[in-house]
Amino acid sequence: MDDRPAADASPGEHGTSRELPLEISDAVIRLHKQYVGRGPTRVRTYLNDDLVTCVLEGGFTQGERNLQAHGEHGLIVENRRLLQGAAKDALVAAVEAILGRRVRAFMSAADPRQEMQVEAFVLAPRDEEWRRFRDKFEADFGSLTELALIVDDNRRYVDANRAACATLGVEHAELVGRRVEDFTPEGLRDQVPDMWSAFLRDGEQTGEYQLLSAGGDLHTLRYRAQADWARGFHLSVLAPAAEDSADCTSGGCSTSPFQV
Repeated sequence: MDDRPAADASPGEHGTSRELPLEISDAVIRLHKQYVGRGPTRVRTYLNDDLVTCVLEGGFTQGERNLQAHGEHGLIVENRRLLQGAAKDALVAAVEAILGRRVRAFMSAADPRQEMQVEAFVLAPRDEEWRRFRDKFEADFGSLTELALIVDDNRRYVDANRAACATLGVEHAELVGRRVEDFTPEGLRDQVPDMWSAFLRDGEQTGEYQLLSAGGDLHTLRYRAQADWARGFHLSVLAPAAEDSADCTSGGCSTSPFQV
């Protein structure tokens, strides 16, 4: 019989890869064994925008069960609080290493009656994280005539060069926070989640795509997209389908670059 703990994952409402939640679940199990002496029997991890939630089941010690039988719920909760305080730095470091994002706050609560525990990690906002990479994006892609767009894990635009804003018919501040679907023709929007999942799985994607500007103009573009151009930020470079592309490897090309 396999008695290993179960590490489950939820990909999040916008199709985030299952691999990251699974890595976090595995790290939580490992660190609980190290700091508590016994790990949970099951961990489910959920990623939603700037929040990571881990639901732990089982793994309470026999000593804690004996206290529970004598009604010492408060003592168990306090003991768990102290143990989580000791493990906090290691748990935060593990989540930051897996996600490549800063953890702003960590909270933990236990319910001894149900032998369950919840650990929550509040992440720094994406726009704050993106500031670390914005200068490189501007240097490599800011002055290009091709469209360059950065999208986060939830398919929200976090940055774009001037050519992209002009083609989409919006100011930069109006574009940031909008979804990929917002500039996709209505008849193609249902395909976006599947294309996005394939993109994250494969790491890159090329082809043709239609963008719908804010003014209703339809643009057919060739694109090349790279997942995790910076951790959690995904780059797309697009050019009109009728144009030839040059072979550039890192942006900053002087003539029609279409290679990320």
